[in-house]
Formats: sequence, C-alpha cells, structure tokens
Amino acid sequence: MHKIAIAIIFLTTFSTFTLAETPTDPHSAQWTGFYAGLSLGAIINQSRLKSDHSYYIDPPYNASLESTDVLPGIHAGYNHELSNGLVFGGEADFTYPDSTSKFISVGESGFQYDKFSVKNTLQGAVHGRIGYDLANFLPYITAGISFADTLLRYENEASEITQKGSVQVGWILGAGLEYALCRNLSVRSEYLYTDYGNPLSMGIKNVVGQFDPNGFANADLVSHSVRAAINYRF
Repeated sequence: MHKIAIAIIFLTTFSTFTLAETPTDPHSAQWTGFYAGLSLGAIINQSRLKSDHSYYIDPPYNASLESTDVLPGIHAGYNHELSNGLVFGGEADFTYPDSTSKFISVGESGFQYDKFSVKNTLQGAVHGRIGYDLANFLPYITAGISFADTLLRYENEASEITQKGSVQVGWILGAGLEYALCRNLSVRSEYLYTDYGNPLSMGIKNVVGQFDPNGFANADLVSHSVRAAINYRF
C-alpha cells in the first residue's frame, strides 16, 4: 500500500502545480517539437496460469494471478501540429514495474505444495499519438508495440525449481490529456492497456521423481496502467 500512496502523492503534487502555474494566455501552447520526461503511476498486472502434471495434488491448475505496483518510467518523443489543430507524434518509453504475481497450491493441512510466480520486471514501448490542440490542452489517443521482460517460475515442496524467462511482445492502446504549463513544460495523465498475446510456456516433466512428458505450465500477461508525467519540450 505504501507504493500506491507514493503514486497518489505524486499525482496530487502535479495537480497542485498545474493550478498554480496556469498560463495567462490560453492560446500560448505550441505542440510541435521534441520532448522528454519522467512518469510515475500504478500498474495492475493480470495473468491466467495453466499447469498440469501427473504428480499434482489438484490437477490441472487454472488460476488468475494479479499484482499492483508502482510504475516509474522515462520517455521521449516528437509531436507535429498541423494547421487544422491535429497533432501527430511518436514516443518511446521505458518503465520499471518490478512486479510479481503468485499462486500457491495449499493442501488440507495447510502445507504448501506447488508455487508459481509470474514476474514483469521491465517494459519498453514504441507508440504513436494523435491529439487535437485545444489551446493549452491536448487530449490524445495512443497505440503501438510494447515489450516486457518476463519470467515464469515453478517451485515445489522438494525445492525443485523450473523457470523460463522471455521478452514478450504485445500491443498497447490508451488515451490521455496533456496540459501546457508554459512554453517548455507540460504535464499529463494517461491510461494504457497492454496485452502481451501468446502465453509464456515451459515444460515441467520431472516433479519429485515422477516423470510426465506432458507436464507444462504457461501464463499470459495483460496490464492496466495509470500514470502522470512531466515533460520538458525543446
């Protein structure tokens, strides 16, 4: 919870700063040009875990995993404004969710048997933006490609570990609102939905001395993120 509190404080601080620094000229915004900035928000990672092995106590597993974490990041991009007020742009960003979702199989006596975790430690994205100039405000939609450094890990009561890491590729879609504080500074808030498509899969053939050639585990990954950012516009 303390991580989420940090994100809320960040958002509140930017909201206060925005109100305090409202430009006197409502038509002073100029959106064409390069920019770079910092962001902070919250991310919810959701996974569907499926796994089966002849040794499992309750086969097969089919469970939903979820985790919520703070999402810091950096980004840079370029906007070009047309004479009709449409603004087209492109942006690249890196974020660090450092998120782990877990599932644990617990027996009737409370003993923990099979443990699974899905990690999302680093994300990168390249996406385009289309917005419309409303003086100091720029509402926009965004879409593109995202990459996530993920890890699927299995551990049982015998401390046997099987894991597989992969860079998952998916698509990203979202919308936001940017506000120009002055000529070179702007703030924004946005929501992004990311789907990483094909599940991360691995074989689990040997469990506590029992061999199952069809033993496996896989997990997909979907994320929802809300974040605020400050940009310096060159």
